[in-house]
This record gives sequence, structure tokens and C-alpha cells, in this order.
Amino acid sequence: EEVAGYFREFKPLLNQCRFNNCLHRTAPKCVVTKAVENDEIAMSRYANYLHILDNIEEIDYWERNK
Repeated sequence: EEVAGYFREFKPLLNQCRFNNCLHRTAPKCVVTKAVENDEIAMSRYANYLHILDNIEEIDYWERNK
């Protein structure tokens, strides 16, 4: 959730998602993914966001399974 706050183009949309813990990937009625689909957020920026999330999840996985 915190990662999305670092993307300035996401910030105005974050409180509009259906779920307050939305990771802006596949949740229904996510305004961030809708903005990407409508070319209101650049796909390259969204891809960077997803890449950061993936890296965080991978680190978390390895930390939990030491």
C-alpha cells in the first residue's frame, strides 16, 4: 500500500478504490488499473510499480522462509 503513495500520479486516486488495502493489480473496481487502461497513467510507470511490488514480495518470501 505504501509503495503506491510514492507514485505521484496514483496519489489522487488511492482513496477511491473499492478496497482500502487494494494493491492496484487485479482488485475489482480499482481506479488505478482503470486509469492505466484509459491511458491516464503511463503503462511504464505502472510497470515500475508492479516491479517494485514483486521485489518486495520476493524479499518477504525469502525472509519468512530462512
